[in-house]
Amino acid sequence: MVKLKRLTIHHYRNVEPCELIFDDRRNVLLGPNGAGKTTLLSLISKVLRTNLTDPGDPFSIELELTFPQGSLTGKIASRKPEPEPAELLRLPPMARAGHEGAYAIPEVPDIEFTLSLSDRQTPALIHRSHDQLIIEHAELGHELPLRFVKSGPGLLSTIILFVTAMREEEGPVNIINDLRNAYRFDESLDMFRALTAREDDVDISKDDLRPRIRLDRPIKARARSGPSITVSPNHGVVSSGIIDAMKLGLPLGSTDYSINNEQLAFLSRLVRLLGLRSATAKVELVDKNAQFELLENKVRHKLTEQFEFGNLKFWFTRRDGSIFQDQHLSYGQKRLLAFLYYLDANPSFVIADELVNGLHHAWIEECMNAIGDRQAFLTSQNPLLLDYLSFESAEQVKESFILCRNQADGDRERMIWRNMTDDEADMFYRAYQVGIEHVGEILRTRGLW
Repeated sequence: MVKLKRLTIHHYRNVEPCELIFDDRRNVLLGPNGAGKTTLLSLISKVLRTNLTDPGDPFSIELELTFPQGSLTGKIASRKPEPEPAELLRLPPMARAGHEGAYAIPEVPDIEFTLSLSDRQTPALIHRSHDQLIIEHAELGHELPLRFVKSGPGLLSTIILFVTAMREEEGPVNIINDLRNAYRFDESLDMFRALTAREDDVDISKDDLRPRIRLDRPIKARARSGPSITVSPNHGVVSSGIIDAMKLGLPLGSTDYSINNEQLAFLSRLVRLLGLRSATAKVELVDKNAQFELLENKVRHKLTEQFEFGNLKFWFTRRDGSIFQDQHLSYGQKRLLAFLYYLDANPSFVIADELVNGLHHAWIEECMNAIGDRQAFLTSQNPLLLDYLSFESAEQVKESFILCRNQADGDRERMIWRNMTDDEADMFYRAYQVGIEHVGEILRTRGLW
């Protein structure tokens, strides 16, 4: 699993420069309303997804990611002011026009990364050079330009995959699934509404979280006993369970596809928690096209058929046999469904804002258990969530809590984010070991929350 170990903020909005160290499992952001907890969660999501290009938000951030095969450390920053026209004219024409995957300068942020792999003595150095990312590695013998990379989601995963693909193993480490779906799970029903929104629904999340799954079938596969299908999410939060089920049993001639709770672990968990008889997830065919290759004789040869599925809906059957749709769930039930789906889509990370909102205490415990070994970044104004945390050392306490507050800076406010100090962590851990006070009580009575 991928882990975010460190985040250093040199410049981002009105945040005071800071360095945050994170625990491998549970990280809880504490502070009053308006202290930037949601801002920090959103920033973590943007860093992991490499989606830091919001207009008007200049940034300069360092990060450290670890994964089983090594680590990625370095800096990513918004680009410098636009070059003068004379400087642009000195670039190759394809760089100016973005031709053949070589993106123009405004599309690529300034980056300086070091990618270290456990089985290699020399790390790979990665930096920006005009319209390209350059990988320098002694084993390659030369600089290797990395094209087809821009500043949108997937930059970090593409870098890691590109270099690890040169390993002698059968395939590269699967980083894309770990980073692609690392959206922030909101404090209300935005995630639920986005997941279940139809293509023609204008009231959708601004982050466009709707799952949309593309299946590619090579034309030559028709001659074999079974079709060869590759599945790729175009955008949105996409369930790995739904992808696996569709790869195994999708009849491509159909216009929709249904998957019951026996095929989806997260749906089975929901059925049990809600006391239902069964549940079904359904996606519809929303687009179909083909990719062609132009041969020398100008005859187009069809290479691949592409099928786009979306319009995710859930249907439920009560114990009495009555059937109802996801829109008829209660507020808490909708949040529970959305969160269990979100977990299924995220093998490594959980970024959840006010997770306990609308959830029964038994469901909170189930959700915390379901997080498992994922690295979680959580906020909660409800102390009930904190009682599901456990600590083995003062050092773990120090890394597990991020304290957030506002500080007046003239006529404006600065957001202050920090880990606990050594003394604060020791004080908390000693009280925690006594076992008399709840975690929330320890934090409040010691002035930490």
